[in-house]
Amino acid sequence: MKKNDLICLATGNAGKIKEFNAMLPSHEIISYKEIVDKELPEETGSSFIENAIIKARFVSQHTNSMVLSDDSGLIVPELNYIPGIYSARFAGPNATDIENRLKLQDLIKQTGKEFLPAYFVCLLVLFRFRDDPLPLITTGKMHGFVSTQEKGQQGFGYDKMFYLDDKSSTLASIDAVKKNSISHRAKALKKLIASI
Repeated sequence: MKKNDLICLATGNAGKIKEFNAMLPSHEIISYKEIVDKELPEETGSSFIENAIIKARFVSQHTNSMVLSDDSGLIVPELNYIPGIYSARFAGPNATDIENRLKLQDLIKQTGKEFLPAYFVCLLVLFRFRDDPLPLITTGKMHGFVSTQEKGQQGFGYDKMFYLDDKSSTLASIDAVKKNSISHRAKALKKLIASI
């Protein structure tokens, strides 16, 4: 990617857009919603990679710029690897972040534990041009714990209940600069930049 290249994100998630803008300050980052007057197609894939490609391919048909698609989620192995690819709609198709967290917290409580090991995963797909036959694909993981207790006011999604390894801080209780240097998304993006 050259400096000042326009990158169209295949997402309408305000939190993700904010993070990518912070992590790619030398590029112009826009949401696909600025150029496409349609909703993204339904995520019908059974994996992060399939869903990321579905979104990237759709947006690439509407722009000549690079398209970056992010499919990410939270995985709790002890709870049969949920919510996984359904992280954003865990409590239903139009669920809010709060509703998703409450549903997961209820399941954690049923185990009788306050903390369960978990990890965030991020799958990035970059279409360098329309119909790119070999899009760049990278992944990033961030390990920690999910808890029934929330802490912090930053971030979005499950950040308030995702604790770092020391169990004293959540992603929502650390500053954005630190989060954007250690997160699953930051790790995947670092690999992507290195692969271009």
